[in-house]
Amino acid sequence: MTLRSSIGSKESPRKMFSTLLAPYSQVSAQATGQASGQQQATGCGCGCGCGCRARALTRLNREGMAACQAGAFEDARRLLSQGVGLAHSAGTTMYEAKIRNNLGLVHLLADSPREAAREFGEALTLVEGKLGRDNPLYKKIQGNLDKAAIL
Repeated sequence: MTLRSSIGSKESPRKMFSTLLAPYSQVSAQATGQASGQQQATGCGCGCGCGCRARALTRLNREGMAACQAGAFEDARRLLSQGVGLAHSAGTTMYEAKIRNNLGLVHLLADSPREAAREFGEALTLVEGKLGRDNPLYKKIQGNLDKAAIL
């Protein structure tokens, strides 16, 4: 039901985002629930030295989809919405698109086709702006949008 977390890359999400997200390490510690007194010398909260925001994004996405699979749609919406906000503030367009697609799937399964269509539409706009329309990700999200339109 989800796409690979490293869209467009064969690297792990932490590696893929580490250079881009290193300046956000303080914010990511808050997003992952680390108290400032628990942060390690690097200031990131997890000890990796970089990429903590990517770790938070991955965690929110995985936990959101696990909640969805368990039928806890409100928890899934909350977690994935947090992930969308974090991805948007970090400027990680493709990860935001992935999480929006997953949030759309949650809305679809929770019988909220309008909300699902809105999330799929936002995801399509992000993917089109970065990769265009001729790619498997765009086609997958378009298929999800088509399913939402039928309901």
